[in-house]
Amino acid sequence: MRSSFFLYCTFILSSLPVLLLGNLPVFAQVITGDLETHLKKNGIQDYKKSKDGIFYTVEKEGRGEQPRLGQYIKLHYTGKLLSGHKFDSSIERNEPFVFQLGQRRVILGWEYGIPLLKEGSKATLYVPSHLAYGEYGAGAIPANAHLVFNIDFLEILSPEGYDAYMVELENKEKDAFEAKKKKQRIADREKIKNYVAQKKLRTKVRPSGLNYIISDPGKGFKPKDGQELTVLFKGSLLNGKVFEDSFKAKKPFSFILGQNEVIKGWEEGMKLLGKGGKATFILPSELGYGAMPIDDLVPAYSVLIFEVEMLDIKSVEKK
Repeated sequence: MRSSFFLYCTFILSSLPVLLLGNLPVFAQVITGDLETHLKKNGIQDYKKSKDGIFYTVEKEGRGEQPRLGQYIKLHYTGKLLSGHKFDSSIERNEPFVFQLGQRRVILGWEYGIPLLKEGSKATLYVPSHLAYGEYGAGAIPANAHLVFNIDFLEILSPEGYDAYMVELENKEKDAFEAKKKKQRIADREKIKNYVAQKKLRTKVRPSGLNYIISDPGKGFKPKDGQELTVLFKGSLLNGKVFEDSFKAKKPFSFILGQNEVIKGWEEGMKLLGKGGKATFILPSELGYGAMPIDDLVPAYSVLIFEVEMLDIKSVEKK
């Protein structure tokens, strides 16, 4: 197992071309004198300069070996601009950062700088811009910015240790996600409870959290997975803001039930109606769009209200 989770778990990682080039572009031929001037001006002594142009100080030298290409590095870091502005920190996330040396998944300043340190060291790397994000910049990092990294080199992981660590990390992420989802579920149900009480509605509630009012159950059979449903609907938020109205637009919407073509709340709720049926669905966010905002219309984690009318239910011929 070689998990790719670390490819996106921190700000250090980037798909910017400057991180991936084997040969430095023309703009890399810069003078690092201004970086050295900064060190002297700020009274930073005992610094060393690597052949690649990285300045560094070692506050505590570790007792381990210096890492080699292909090895897995586990460390804590804090990244800052020369001004002292902090743009990222694994310490604040309470999660060490792990990467494989030599795979160009981090900036060149790390590829060249981390091998200068022994396992167990605490050090500061002063990375010139051409070994960081260069003329592109990244997020809070301006173009052509020199960077400072406080490094706590925790350990070199064996391949087996790396696999075990990544499994542990992914399990922690899953647990955190489930805890957040549970908290959101409780919050959504409280919002719906208050809305229903305020509007004096008499809703029925399904185990999923779907609240519904059926004003007309419709006629005939209820739809099954694989059938094509045609509906009219109006979608709104708890504050009354309408984000879509096919009634007003006179544009029926059709979809195949059970094919994940619509949100979970519709997959569940539509099975309650026969042809001609009318209902109101009040959906907790996990049955709607969840953490995903829809343009500027629907914020993340929104409780949704749908007024729906089932126009038609028909079987689809299998090809």
